Amino acid sequence: MKNNKTLKITIAALAAAINIVGANIALVLKLPIYLDAIGTVFSAALLGPVYGMATGIIATGINQITDPFAIWFMPSNLITAVMAGVIFKKFYKSYKFSPKLFVIAFIVAIPGTIISSITAAYLFGDIFRIFHYRSNFKQNGRRNGAFCIYYSGIYGLF
Repeated sequence: MKNNKTLKITIAALAAAINIVGANIALVLKLPIYLDAIGTVFSAALLGPVYGMATGIIATGINQITDPFAIWFMPSNLITAVMAGVIFKKFYKSYKFSPKLFVIAFIVAIPGTIISSITAAYLFGDIFRIFHYRSNFKQNGRRNGAFCIYYSGIYGLF
């Protein structure tokens, strides 16, 4: 892309919106994967790692409103943006579908997955308890402290 700042900022904003929608879909449907890096990879592949990182920071900042754990996983989003931006700009010259795309996607995903696993292990003891904490916010008819804040943004629980 040429040096059209308005187009670049618009694409980055659209990518941030894709991240926010993806994160909230995964949150509401209690999916075992997070979809908050789709826009980051999209933005980083098209515009480069700096715009990809900006997309990740903006989306994580907004997702922090509904998910108090989102900020802890920002490094994963940032490393994914750097990897996607560098690899797509350096190695993938044409935007045609090819089997190399799967190898590139694998290379982009591995560092972010490692960072996310380490973060989840640090926060929750292991990588599977995160789903327990995020899905069970009520016990015995009362809300569980900080987890009430997590759901209050989406469902209006006060």
